[in-house]
Amino acid sequence: FDARHTIKALGKLVNCFPWQRAELQQRSHGDSFSASQANQEVSGCMPSLGKLLLSSCSPHPHVRGDEDRGIAQETPMPEFNRADFSQRMRDTVEQLKLMRNDVKDILQTCGHRTVLDIAQRRVTTTPQSAEPKLYGRDHVMNNIIHDITEGQYCDKGLTVLPVIGPGGMGKTTMIQHIYNNQQVQNHFSVRIWICVSFNFNLGKVLEQIKEDTLTVEGENGCSTTQELIEHRLKHKRFLLVLDDIWQFTDVDDWKKLLLILGKSQEKGSVILVTTRQKEIADQVKKSAEPKELNGLEPGEFKKLFLVYVFDAEQCPGDKRFLLDTGDKIMGKLKGSPLAAKTVGRLLRTDPSLAHWKRVLNSKQWAKQSNGIMLALELSYGFLPFHLQRCFSYSALFPEDYRFRSRELISLWIGLDILTPSDQNPTFEGIGLSILNDLVIHGFFREYKTDGGLRYVMHDLLHELALKVASHDCLRLRLPDVGSVEIKPSTRHLSISIENLGGYNGKKLKRELEKLKTRLKVEHLQTLMLFGAMDEGSAKIFGDFLGEANALRVLYLPLLKYPVESMVHNFSGLVHLRFLCLGCLPINISKFYHLRVLDLKSWSSSGDFPEDTSNLAKLCHYYTPRDDKLHYDICNVGKIQLLEKLKVFRVNKKNEGFEPKQLEPLTKLWELGIYNLEKIHTKKEAAQAKLIEKKYLRRLTLGWDSKRSSDEPGVEAMVLECLRPHENLEVLCIRGHRGPTCPTWLGDELAVEALQFLRLDGVSWKVFPSLRNMGDLCELEIQDCPEFSSVIPTSWIESLRRITIECVKLLKRFAYSKSSHGAQLEIIGWGDLQSLDQVLVFDKETGLEKLTLERCPPLELKHLLMLTSLKTLILKHSAGLAGLAGPLGGQGDVEWQLPVEHIEICHLNGNSWNELTELFPHLPKLSKLEIRDCKNITQLVVGVDLRQTASEMGGGEITAATEEEDDGVLLFPAHLCDSLQKLKLLSYPELVLVDSPTLVPGGGWLQSLRSLQRLSIKYCPKFLSAFSFSSHIFPSSLQFLELTKLEGMGTLEPLSNLSSLTRLVLEFCGKDLKCQGLQSLLTTGSQLKELEVRGSHRFFANWDPNPRRAVEDVEGGEEQPTQLVASTLRKLCTDDAAGLLAAPICSFLSSSLTKLKLHGYGPEGMERFSKEQEDALQLLSSLQKLEFRHFHHLQQIPAGLCNLTSLKMLSINHCPAVSSLPSDGLPKSLEKLDVYDCSEVLKRQCRWMLGTIPKTIRG
Repeated sequence: FDARHTIKALGKLVNCFPWQRAELQQRSHGDSFSASQANQEVSGCMPSLGKLLLSSCSPHPHVRGDEDRGIAQETPMPEFNRADFSQRMRDTVEQLKLMRNDVKDILQTCGHRTVLDIAQRRVTTTPQSAEPKLYGRDHVMNNIIHDITEGQYCDKGLTVLPVIGPGGMGKTTMIQHIYNNQQVQNHFSVRIWICVSFNFNLGKVLEQIKEDTLTVEGENGCSTTQELIEHRLKHKRFLLVLDDIWQFTDVDDWKKLLLILGKSQEKGSVILVTTRQKEIADQVKKSAEPKELNGLEPGEFKKLFLVYVFDAEQCPGDKRFLLDTGDKIMGKLKGSPLAAKTVGRLLRTDPSLAHWKRVLNSKQWAKQSNGIMLALELSYGFLPFHLQRCFSYSALFPEDYRFRSRELISLWIGLDILTPSDQNPTFEGIGLSILNDLVIHGFFREYKTDGGLRYVMHDLLHELALKVASHDCLRLRLPDVGSVEIKPSTRHLSISIENLGGYNGKKLKRELEKLKTRLKVEHLQTLMLFGAMDEGSAKIFGDFLGEANALRVLYLPLLKYPVESMVHNFSGLVHLRFLCLGCLPINISKFYHLRVLDLKSWSSSGDFPEDTSNLAKLCHYYTPRDDKLHYDICNVGKIQLLEKLKVFRVNKKNEGFEPKQLEPLTKLWELGIYNLEKIHTKKEAAQAKLIEKKYLRRLTLGWDSKRSSDEPGVEAMVLECLRPHENLEVLCIRGHRGPTCPTWLGDELAVEALQFLRLDGVSWKVFPSLRNMGDLCELEIQDCPEFSSVIPTSWIESLRRITIECVKLLKRFAYSKSSHGAQLEIIGWGDLQSLDQVLVFDKETGLEKLTLERCPPLELKHLLMLTSLKTLILKHSAGLAGLAGPLGGQGDVEWQLPVEHIEICHLNGNSWNELTELFPHLPKLSKLEIRDCKNITQLVVGVDLRQTASEMGGGEITAATEEEDDGVLLFPAHLCDSLQKLKLLSYPELVLVDSPTLVPGGGWLQSLRSLQRLSIKYCPKFLSAFSFSSHIFPSSLQFLELTKLEGMGTLEPLSNLSSLTRLVLEFCGKDLKCQGLQSLLTTGSQLKELEVRGSHRFFANWDPNPRRAVEDVEGGEEQPTQLVASTLRKLCTDDAAGLLAAPICSFLSSSLTKLKLHGYGPEGMERFSKEQEDALQLLSSLQKLEFRHFHHLQQIPAGLCNLTSLKMLSINHCPAVSSLPSDGLPKSLEKLDVYDCSEVLKRQCRWMLGTIPKTIRG
């Protein structure tokens, strides 16, 4: 086996020796690199290799060299003797086994492969940056952030800002930091990151925007993706990042995108574009000039370089002897962050002067090429040979690919380039080790997603992979067939058939025939196809692949049809090692050399053939679900090389599923054994031989939770006998009903390497001592009613994740640690007396978010340990915190917490007093939400607590007496500068009280001068103490929501809110009038959205342009004031009668684009008057009009045909409306939505099908 690997590796490398490279380069490009130079480069290694192979290079020992070759040719060919030939082959293999390691060592010293340049390609990027600190780009980054959030672009229309620079200069990394900047997040309500492929594809970009934007009300009527995006972004300020655009297939696509996104009515939206191409920057820019990135300034570059080498910005004292050499190497890297990373990682592997000198003096630097690519090629050249091979074949995957580990490892297995060793004898182990090494060397980057770990690479590294693999690999898109170089040595082919547009069958056939004339299909060993196809296209590919009989790798994950329809000679592919299909082949058991079978994309169901165990060399197989197919292999013990068996059901049938089937599977990496309740004896359990499976890393042991009877003693014995090897890393035990944990998991811990433990539905009374598991990273305990343990915070923080659910005292205990910080959630059953029963705060914690529900109050000793806390959420608990005495009994000792966000819900006890005492210790509090704490009855804002305490002679802060202080919540003075968001919900007795001791800034809530968002809902008495003779709220407000707030009367108290963009008033009194609204809608104000419901005469008799008397020398005449344009774009009201007046509609005509009329009024409007219909026609900018819940309305207003901008008309829950306007609908209408209306109206809508692009009837 090892010898065969050596032969194949040697054979592949023969093409890569420098003298052959020189010949190829001279023949193809006239390169100045000569064969003599190449020979000198390897002169040190080839004599040794020649000596090693001298004895085994020919089957005929007497044939020595050229002088004997003619004699050999004249000798008659002897008769073939099978036995003799087999013996000679065995002898040769044995000789090669002896010299394998020597050959490997020599090959390692040979120069790395250099091949021809190919077209550039692209790998996907994400908004998450792998670099926590940005070096040398602070000035540019801060300028961009300022310009788009508060500078020159913040109040303009759509801005396109290109960032241009060579590959590897950090464009993407800088944009990632901008994208995730808190100021940017606060400024843009929508952020979208799109990695653009090699070709800008408008359809893909629009689909990605659709996926990354939230649904909004009324979007169900949008018929196209374009309409949907326009609707979602219409009133949103958005940031769109288009990362790494290479070219436009059609420049008009870019113009179309700008047209779609430019319809947003919110100012300040921005598109950030990164590109290497100046012509792309010139095409996309509007008014903004491109930002150009070049190499980092030397000082900053040196810091970055040293971080990659030494994990510090300064060279350690004992390594200063390397600095001179390091400085010379840095000078060759052109200030490129990517080059700093790859070369820095290379130097890090061996911090010796000899190694650094070898890197500095490498002949690679002498090449006339891109400096950054030279650095990458240099790093590649110093990789061990096995890492070079594995990295290079990643080029076969598409440019926008996030690799899963199984995909890369499966390909490597299929290509026969993984060589297990004594230390790592499994393919899974060696594959993961190689992936980890490539990450360490900077060639891959780990990227965590909800679907698990992915691997990505920089686009220049992907380009490098394509370059170094081009001698035998070809990756293409079908339209590129005529423009790419296809070499005779091509053995591995990858074709992308995605986004082929108008490719019909004839065109596809022509392209494949053209490819077949230039490519020897019969020599192909690998075929990978990316993209879905129909059955007709599959048959056309079948004609192309007719002679592909030597395939080792066949990768067709989206092929849903029988594979024979595409690969006609499929049953003859006897050399297959890796097979990936979207369906299960019937004759799968005939592929005796198959090592990997991937059916992950299979959407159907079925069973493996009974003779599947004939696949004796199978190592890995993947199915759509772990509980399907895996247990269908009878006599699985015959597949002795199997490394993954996720589900093995004990005694599923009478024969072939006994525990003894597991004994021969000594190379298992992952194993799941289920239905263990069917094992009744110690002998049966021992037959699995788990303790001998030293390569096993993941193990699941499951008992059926729905079984009818238990045998606790037998189950305890069985589990004890299933002791795994000490190397186990992941263990899951389900449904075990024995009395205690096994000794090998408890007092006599035998799995000390365990990193993940899950216990699900076990009935143990004695659980393992978790603190003894020093390597444990993740813990899950679920449905274990007897589990009870006090966990110290220091031990929690040593783990990555803990989830404990449905146990004694706790409904849920969840801790997680990620790049977003550490967070802990504790939900009790209501019977916890103290947090000390489940959690010990034994040191200051790094927790950033803490959620407590149905838990006892936090004690001061707990709070003092939460030194990193940013978010505190308390729900359904007895109180906020058990603080004793003034300021928590700390006397004059000052303590503070960095909490920025507090959410309080359904607290009992003296929550007002606890909050009042807590607030002074939260200097950074910016977001506060308090709901359903019935005992809070008064709110006083802007209190200088120190001055109040001094006036009261010290002691507790009270208004007059201790009794009068009950229920009073005090906001201290510092909240006036820190609080940005405030939400108060469901306080029927809460009253706002003007403070007797005020900080500067005004009374009531005005002193909260940094407040931007305020919601007060279901607090009817909140303003009962306010005289309404002055302003209530701070002018900094941008969003205000008031629900069931009584007594306001008019909007005059809001007239100072010049920054307000959205105002919601729901059921704030039937007599509420819009007096004062004009000041919020005219020049200098920002109000764009207004929603008023429950005040049915809100607009009655309002004239936004009143006439005034002026003194005129010719006699005092009344003159109208100059009409000022409105800022309002979106209006929702149930006062249709008052709104539809000529003065109001004239005032709103130039700005209002969306109008929603509700019919909840008490009179029950039956029809619109002529004056109201005429007024409605004045709204010339109206694009969307909705009528909702007009239960008595019989007719939609006439004259809608005159609304020439109207695109959507919606009539919902209007059962009495029997017809559309008799004078028709506007020609501009694109969508008609009729829902829950009369059948007569629906029938009329059916007649209109085809006259309006989209008609919805519900």
